Amino acid sequence: MDPAYLRHGILRRADGSIERLNSDNIPLGIELAEVYQVAVSHLDLGDLLVIYTDGVTEARNRDRQQFGDNRLIAILESSPEQQAAMTLADILRNLANFVAASPQHDDITCMVVRRT
Repeated sequence: MDPAYLRHGILRRADGSIERLNSDNIPLGIELAEVYQVAVSHLDLGDLLVIYTDGVTEARNRDRQQFGDNRLIAILESSPEQQAAMTLADILRNLANFVAASPQHDDITCMVVRRT
């Protein structure tokens, strides 16, 4: 299985620590017969949850460099207390600046939730 499928959730705790939410399953909607494993994680006050498709981290610039996990995590580390909508806007703005006029080769979907 492509390891990119295994990393599509990041939980930034209020204390600044980063947790990756991993799954061995393929994304929803690809295989109708896929049996999904269930896991539980709790959001405490100030925690930030980001769920995204691989189109975010695999977006490429004109030099064919990928946006990558490190750029995404850096954005999350620089937005400790802002509203979820602002964090999402920061992610999308940074992504757009990174890829500039390069063609989009995959879907880009991202959801941000902050517990307040």
